[in-house]
Amino acid sequence: MGAFIKTATKGHDWAQYFRVGDTPTVLYLVDPANNFDDPSQGSWAGKFKKPFPEQRPFYWTDDNGDIIWDYDDPCNSWENVEDMYAYNKNTLFERRQNVYDELLKKLDQLYK
Repeated sequence: MGAFIKTATKGHDWAQYFRVGDTPTVLYLVDPANNFDDPSQGSWAGKFKKPFPEQRPFYWTDDNGDIIWDYDDPCNSWENVEDMYAYNKNTLFERRQNVYDELLKKLDQLYK
């Protein structure tokens, strides 16, 4: 998995082996202290929301803050894609050191 993440983030110097979208999901699941039934609570690995709570109750996606996104028909909100990308990138950039520290701490606990 580490080799894949390294390859997937190649060319994105800001990512440093953490990819917006995919990585928070993986990291969220690495930490058994997280409530896997309610990822809207968030953690050091990210925060998620249900865009279709009634129709698709088990579908979660990254929380994009205040950025408006039409999940039913993304073409209706496509003008916000750069803002959404920037929001997720900035969130990852701001949390990166904490994410690294917490990930290493959890891996030490799991593999001692």
